[in-house]
Amino acid sequence: MTRTVSETSLVPTPPPIQLENSQIVIQDEDENSHVLSIDEYCSNREVVNLENAAVNIDNSNDVIIGPVTQLNVNGNVTIYSNGNAPSEAVNGTALDQDQQSGTNFTNGVKLGKCEKSNSEEQDLNNLSKQKQIIRIFVSISFALLVTIGVVVLILHYTNSALKDNSDFTTTVPSSKDNENLGTHQVLDRTQWNGRAALSVKNMTSPVPIVIIKHTGGGQCLTFQECAGKVQTIQSNSVTDGLSDIRYSFLIGGDGNIYVGRGWNVQPAQIPDTIDIAFMGSFSFDLLSDTMIEAAQLLLKDGVEREKLDKEYKLVSHNQTTSTESPGKNVYELITKWPHYDGQLKIGWRQKGLIWHNTPPKRKSTWYKNKYVIIIGGTLILTISAIIVFVILYNTAEDEDDVERLGDHRVYNRRHWGAQPPRATVDLVHPTTFVIISHSVSPWCDSFSSCSGLVRSFQNHHFTLGNYDVGYNFIIGGDANIYVGRGWDVRNFHNSISIGICFIGDFRSDELNDGMISAAKLLIEQGFNAGKISTEYILVGQNQTDRGLPESPGENVYRVIKSWPHFSGESYFD
Repeated sequence: MTRTVSETSLVPTPPPIQLENSQIVIQDEDENSHVLSIDEYCSNREVVNLENAAVNIDNSNDVIIGPVTQLNVNGNVTIYSNGNAPSEAVNGTALDQDQQSGTNFTNGVKLGKCEKSNSEEQDLNNLSKQKQIIRIFVSISFALLVTIGVVVLILHYTNSALKDNSDFTTTVPSSKDNENLGTHQVLDRTQWNGRAALSVKNMTSPVPIVIIKHTGGGQCLTFQECAGKVQTIQSNSVTDGLSDIRYSFLIGGDGNIYVGRGWNVQPAQIPDTIDIAFMGSFSFDLLSDTMIEAAQLLLKDGVEREKLDKEYKLVSHNQTTSTESPGKNVYELITKWPHYDGQLKIGWRQKGLIWHNTPPKRKSTWYKNKYVIIIGGTLILTISAIIVFVILYNTAEDEDDVERLGDHRVYNRRHWGAQPPRATVDLVHPTTFVIISHSVSPWCDSFSSCSGLVRSFQNHHFTLGNYDVGYNFIIGGDANIYVGRGWDVRNFHNSISIGICFIGDFRSDELNDGMISAAKLLIEQGFNAGKISTEYILVGQNQTDRGLPESPGENVYRVIKSWPHFSGESYFD
C-alpha cells in the first residue's frame, strides 16, 4: 500500500541532527552505487557529481532534506532529484511530484551542514602553525645566506687588501715628481699606495664648506710612517662600509699632504664639503708649524683652482656631529683662521640647504613587529658566530709547520695572523743587547687568547706610527713564542738589540716556569746562531728608556737579575 505524506506531517525548520554512523549510497544514471560515510562526504564533496543521481540514506531514523523540511519516517527513504525518477519508496513511502518540486530538489540533493569535528579544527590550527614556522624558517635561512655571502666578500676583500699592502714601497717620492705647495709635497694616491675606490660620486665645484678633522691615534713624522697610516685609514674606512678612505685630504707630521678623495669626489660625511684631516690626536698633541702651513696653503690652492668658493665657510668637525675631533688644540687654532664660522651648525642637509638645527627624530615602531625581532636577533647571533668562527679558523694552529724549541712552540707571523709590516730596517748582527719588557696587557694562557693579544699589539703600534709590532719576539702565558720582527729586523727599542716581551702586567702578574724556560732557550738559540753577541748584555726596558720606568715590571725584573749576562747599569741614549 502506498501512503502519501501530508503537509501536516511536515515539521518546519528544525535544527539539523548529527548523522554519525550513517552511510550515503549514491547511485548514478548507469545504476553504479557508491557508498560513502558521512565523514567521507564532508571531507570530499567532489567524489561524485550528484546531479541526475539517486541518493539512499540508511541507518538513520531522522533525516533533514534541504534547508526547511524534515521527514520523520520509520524505514528507508528514496529521494530522486528530478521529475522523471520513480515515485515509489521502500515500505510504501513516497513524495508526489508537487512536493518534490516544492522542496527545490531540481538542482540536486542538499543535505544539512557538515560540521567540522574537534580533531579537524585541531588539524587546521596545527597546519596554520606549521605554515608560520615555515615562513620564519625560510626568512631566517635567507638572512643566513645573505650574511654568509657578505662575510665571504669581506674576507676576500681583506685578503686582497693585505696582499696590496705587502707590495708597499718605502721609498720617499722625489719632490721633482710631485706637485708642491711651497715646501710641502702633495702626494697622490699612487704614491702612498692607495687602493682603487669601490665607487665614486662626483662633486660640483666650487664647494662652500671645509670641515677640519683629526684622524685620532699617534702622529707620524716620516713619509714611511705617514703613508702607512693613510693606508691603514683607508682599510679601516672600507671595513666600516665606506667606498673609500673617508677624507678628502690628510696632512702628516712630515709636513706633506696626502690626497684622499681629492677635490672632485663627494666625502664620506656630508655632501658638497671638503674634509681635511690632521693625522694624530690633537686633544693632547700640538700641530707643528709645518702642518699648519700645509693646511693653509692647501686652502689657498683650492680657492685659486676654483675648487673652493671664495667665500667658503670653515668649520670644525665637532660642529657637524658629536665628537672630540679635531681636538681642542686644533679647534682653538682654527677659530683664528680666515673664513672660520663658529655659528654654523650642520645637522642635516637637504638639496643644498644647510639646516642649523637637526630635525626631530621620527619615532620608530620596528620593534613592534615580532618577525623583525626574531630575524634581527637571529642575524645578530649568526654574525657573532661567524666572526668567532672566522677568527678561530684563521688563527688555528697548524702543528705540521710549527717550529719547536724544546717543549715550546715557535709561532711565526702567519700563525698568529700578522699584517704585513709598513717598512723594515735590517738589523746588524751580532747584537749587543737583549732587552726584556712586558706588554702591560691582560694575561693569556692559550694560543687563541695569546695570538689575539699579539694582533692587538701590532694594531696599537701601527696607530703609534711604528712600522710593525715593536718586539722581535713575544712570549705568552701558554709558554710559547710568537715571532714579531724576528732575528733580522730592527725593533723599536734601538738598532743594537733583540727585544723580548712577556705578555701580561708584571707589576702584579708572575712569570710561570714555562715562560722563563722559553725566554732562556730563545736567547740561547740566538747566541748559538750568531744573532746575539757572545758578550751580550741583558737588561730591562727601564734601563734603556727613561719614559718606561716600570717595564718589564718588578716581578720580571726580580727574575732576570739572576740570569747570565744581566747588567744592572743604565744604558740611556
